[in-house]
Amino acid sequence: MFDEQTVPRRAGLVLGIVLLVGLAGCAGFADDSGEEPTTNGTQQSDPGDRNVTETPTDGQGEQTSEPTQTTTTTAPGTDEPGTGDSGSNESRAVASGGLAVVVDDERVALSAANESAPVWFADESSWATSEEQPTLAAALETANLSVADGGDRVTYEGTTYRGNESNVTVVVRANGEPVDPGEYELSDGDQVWVEVLTAPVDQPTPGDHIDHHDLHAHGHVEMVVDGEPVNFSRARYQTPDEHTYFHFESGSAPRWHAHSWSVTLEYAMGTFPGIEVTNDSITYNGTTYDRSDPGTTVSITVNDEPVEPGSYYLKDGDSVHIEVTMNDEEDEE
Repeated sequence: MFDEQTVPRRAGLVLGIVLLVGLAGCAGFADDSGEEPTTNGTQQSDPGDRNVTETPTDGQGEQTSEPTQTTTTTAPGTDEPGTGDSGSNESRAVASGGLAVVVDDERVALSAANESAPVWFADESSWATSEEQPTLAAALETANLSVADGGDRVTYEGTTYRGNESNVTVVVRANGEPVDPGEYELSDGDQVWVEVLTAPVDQPTPGDHIDHHDLHAHGHVEMVVDGEPVNFSRARYQTPDEHTYFHFESGSAPRWHAHSWSVTLEYAMGTFPGIEVTNDSITYNGTTYDRSDPGTTVSITVNDEPVEPGSYYLKDGDSVHIEVTMNDEEDEE
């Protein structure tokens, strides 16, 4: 028996099948949206997510996607791409450290005599070596700086300076301790100072500032006034922001920091409030103690040697002792 209601249903079914077939036939063509067609039913990843290398396999024209890695090196101390050459100074260094050289009252930036030298100097505050523990004298010789006679004789650019001359001071120290350059062997991390000063020193005080990231001098100071030690760890003496050339840092007292090689002891002590130290007197908390005062003894020493604070330049490792002693007894006539 013919059912009139089945005709519309069959017509609709046929129309749906036709539409599905048409859509399937268009799936292999790109449209105007810019989207890439899929392969084997899988959507391709965004090329921005990784590097893609398309390589034919088995000669069938099929393509595979594999991530690749690119390594870029930068030249030491720059933002420029480098070659990553294993022969560079940085890669061949087995030890390095800090270095400061002052000759005839001028800061000197050393440079190796040739690029293949076993010791080199990247800047005026550092050294590096490709040799195991070269002597300090041999290291400096690569920059044509000769230090001999246990560190008492220095020759640079044709001029020789001798520490036994009345107006010449020669100091060679490693990590704050005096060393014989001909015997001392450099180790990784060593902080070296070589200073040749000629009196009167032809530099202003406090001189050129040394950044706190660069090699600068350190030492210790103690001060005693009439039997009472001065407590330099008190907050009033912690002034690194106000006095950038000489100060204590973060409660480091009695360890001081000097951010210039031409800081005199007089200038250094004058950075502390209420304190003044001159060749003839010491002032503390409003009272001045003069060497000439009866019953007053003023002692100013560095490394147990008496100095004149107005002309003594602090050096790495210096131990400063300042003392005022009062004698209540009247001087005998």
